[in-house]
Amino acid sequence: MYDAIIVGARCAGASTAMLLPRKGHKVLLVDRSPCSSDIPHGHLIHRHGPRRLKDWGLLDRDVASGSPPITEFSTFMKVVDAFPSLSARVRAGYREERLRGVIDLPNFLRTPFGDGRALVGDASCHKDSYLARGMCDALRDAELLANAIDLGAGNGGCAGGL
Repeated sequence: MYDAIIVGARCAGASTAMLLPRKGHKVLLVDRSPCSSDIPHGHLIHRHGPRRLKDWGLLDRDVASGSPPITEFSTFMKVVDAFPSLSARVRAGYREERLRGVIDLPNFLRTPFGDGRALVGDASCHKDSYLARGMCDALRDAELLANAIDLGAGNGGCAGGL
């Protein structure tokens, strides 16, 4: 018998599946993929994400893995200009058609709970990726859900919050 069955082993699901056993809950984590999925875009953990990783004892392991730290934010052209031959080619170019980017992604907000289920991460809310908040929000959602489940189970939850 499990206290929670978590479907989806990406950022939010895996984090929730890690946090609940730390609170004494028995958890089953399932995913349709035999390995974690490799999403073809950059991953960025910023804002409150590094603090959560540190609180969970994971930040040092992440740093040791060779994950590069962000030391500054730059504009696209500032980065391109660091490579003179590339910069000259990019600056000599012209746009053939309108740019398509994050404006073409569908956003949604779903009711994140009901009938013995709860949604975290992109399953409940997908928004414009311009601010790159997906992974940080997934970590936050996982912590909030784990605390809510623990509180609902009568274990007192945790004072941790946003």
